[in-house]
Amino acid sequence: MENEQVLPPIPKELREKLRADFPDEAYSTIESKSYLTSLRAMFVIERLNDVFGIGRWSFMHEIIKEPSTENDNQVLIKGQLIIYDYDCEIPQQYGSHRTKGKGVELADGYKSAITDAITKSASYIEVGIKVFKGLVKPKGAGNKTNKTKIETWLTEPQYKKALNCNDIGQIENTLKAFGPKNTKKRGLKKEYKAALDAKLLELKKK
Repeated sequence: MENEQVLPPIPKELREKLRADFPDEAYSTIESKSYLTSLRAMFVIERLNDVFGIGRWSFMHEIIKEPSTENDNQVLIKGQLIIYDYDCEIPQQYGSHRTKGKGVELADGYKSAITDAITKSASYIEVGIKVFKGLVKPKGAGNKTNKTKIETWLTEPQYKKALNCNDIGQIENTLKAFGPKNTKKRGLKKEYKAALDAKLLELKKK
């Protein structure tokens, strides 16, 4: 096949452009998985256009599963990203999306399934590589904590007063007020709790 065109591999300078960082607004938190970050599809499409040229790539796809029941509202597609001017074979990828629900129109579900597969396909040529390596935190990650902020601690004088008394009720009230199950954002040091527990046990044995 003498006339068969031999395509060049993707050069290093284009690879660097493909894997370049995106601005913050390109990322969003996945609604159903708030601990994960997604890359907005239009930024991926723009990156492919910038690197390869508009019309110099395409995504050939087919629907392999359509919604079948009222409770099954997912469409599933598979497709392959084609790069026309370079020797680059990307394996087929899959994408899915719901076609019903609040704020979702039927066509939106199919389009979102396609862009889902395009984004995954583009990751094979390192578009959004940091997202898929888990190096981009979801917006707001690390700003929230499940730990209760302790605003008031049992002071040393309060601790000594409770430890030196022989009143079971007072010691129990101190532990209750500053223990881990209180709801008033109070706390006590581990060594204080251990000593008060031991004192309480000793008094109860008498």
